[in-house]
Amino acid sequence: MDSLNGFLLHLTKTETEHDDQLRAWMKQVRDIAYIAEDCIELYMRDLRPPESGVWATLLHLPVYLWTIPARHRLANKIRELKLGTEAKEEIEAIWKKCVPDHVDSMKMLLRALYAYPYGTKHELEKLKNKLDARPVSDLHKEVMIFCYSKLSTHYKSCLQYLTAFLQETSISRTSLVRRWLAEGLVARGDNLLSMEEAGERCFHDLLFRGFLQPADRVVVTGLKIKSFYLNASVERFIVDMANSENFVTGLPTHLRYQLDIRRMIVKPQQNDDAPRRRLQLANVIDEPVAGDDDPMVDGEDEMKNPMDKVVKLLKTLREEYRLNVLDLGGCKDVKKRHLNIICKVITLKYLSLRKTERPSMSERIDLPKLKHLLAGRKSSEELCTVHMPRKFARSMEILRHVRVSRCDDLLARVGSLKKMRKLGVVLDDDGGRDDNIKNLLRTIDKLNVSLRSLSVWIKEQSSSQTVSDGGATLDMDSFTPSNFTPPKQLERINIKYSKGKSANSARLPWWIEGLNQLSKVTLCNTLLTHDGLRTLGRLKSLRCLKLNRDSYIEADITLKKDEFQDLRLLTVDQVGNVTQIVFEEGAAPNLERISWKNNRLKITMDQISGISNHPGLKVLELNGE
Repeated sequence: MDSLNGFLLHLTKTETEHDDQLRAWMKQVRDIAYIAEDCIELYMRDLRPPESGVWATLLHLPVYLWTIPARHRLANKIRELKLGTEAKEEIEAIWKKCVPDHVDSMKMLLRALYAYPYGTKHELEKLKNKLDARPVSDLHKEVMIFCYSKLSTHYKSCLQYLTAFLQETSISRTSLVRRWLAEGLVARGDNLLSMEEAGERCFHDLLFRGFLQPADRVVVTGLKIKSFYLNASVERFIVDMANSENFVTGLPTHLRYQLDIRRMIVKPQQNDDAPRRRLQLANVIDEPVAGDDDPMVDGEDEMKNPMDKVVKLLKTLREEYRLNVLDLGGCKDVKKRHLNIICKVITLKYLSLRKTERPSMSERIDLPKLKHLLAGRKSSEELCTVHMPRKFARSMEILRHVRVSRCDDLLARVGSLKKMRKLGVVLDDDGGRDDNIKNLLRTIDKLNVSLRSLSVWIKEQSSSQTVSDGGATLDMDSFTPSNFTPPKQLERINIKYSKGKSANSARLPWWIEGLNQLSKVTLCNTLLTHDGLRTLGRLKSLRCLKLNRDSYIEADITLKKDEFQDLRLLTVDQVGNVTQIVFEEGAAPNLERISWKNNRLKITMDQISGISNHPGLKVLELNGE
């Protein structure tokens, strides 16, 4: 333990931040101290008579003799606790072998020991002997094998599933967790976590143990990581594990299909890393041979449209095979005929059409098990996405982003999906926008218990409907039903208005102020004033505020005393009128990151006042610098 403490001090001197290691060390010492104290108290409880005197001693003698076996067991437990200090030589030997050239390996080892503190001295001895017998180049892999052995069976399956992302340079956390759930890889656990919470916990455990790396260099406390990547050594390790654990001739069928589909859609990366990736894939995928009944697509197929290859693969799937996940993200060649085939795969639970520019779903959609439907390609000015499907799976949990361009009951029917957690809609202007806003609010009212995330884009009215007398106000409150119940569990909201030439102001919905769980707010074209900023400042759980193009119309953003008490991240992006940001004393005391970008303005430090009141600030980004 002294050796571990010295290593942590070494890390503190050579690295910038090691809060996780320090917390791990403190928790280990605290836990050992508590366990030792409890054992000693139990050991001493029956060792002496409760009172002094000869008679009391004689009365206590049977109890003393009866509890000898129990005290012996307690003594063994105390002796086992001492093994942590007796393992000093093994830990010190591992340390000297790994440091300073393999600091990452030592970090991974320490975190594994923290996450699974029930290891033995014998395990460390085995690891030390392996490290002594291996060349330096194999040290990191041996440490990873040791850390991998401490994972549960479900966590190992989730880690191996990352082989389906070998074609990706950056991986979305939410996409990964959703796919884990759709594939049934996540276990709920004994503490009654929801499946989503269990998936998030698995992700953060793998991140903490060092198998995953956050894409952002600085992680803001309390905010979820949006994307991550795999180190080259971890990629190779996962491929090796997938091969060695019961998959000697290749990956499981479902992973091979996922890799095939992504290979068809994603263009090969033209960089120096491509040969290595091709070698890895060749090691885990069985290439089809003539006469093979494997439904893999022939590599010599010269179809120009990659979606034709995907559809060919889907048609060759055996009837009993259950395809749970289909990720078509980034494919620009999705046609209606392809969707007609896809919508017949009734086992689908996850379908991603993001960045496909597909205008509509098949009206014959029949996906009764679909839980996650993701679509849309976002830019600063437009959002290309699919139209609202006319059929819904009763179990659907995520529907975003879909376009509502006609006044009918489609949007209102979404309110019957009681498991809906994330909803994203684009309300077009086709003469029925106001009615669609009313339907949206009725839907939110019906989903007030389950809804966790809401994204709304309200397109501008046509010229025949706009006010031409010099100004207009977009006020959602005028459409809100009198008996409206706000979604109290809402955690994220994204609002964008297309204000049009005649609009000069807008208001946040009145019910936002009462959302005590709201942690992230993203606004665009909302034309807020100081009053709107005050409303946001009163949100108790707000940790992330993103003000995008024309979301704010005042010249200064002033955060007043006692406002934004839990804010960690403030982003101001292309908000043209803003020339100054002011932090009053006591405002946003937990702020860690500020990002201010404006292509039309040269931003200097002089335009931000009160920044000295934030000693915990980690990153200040001005126009990308």
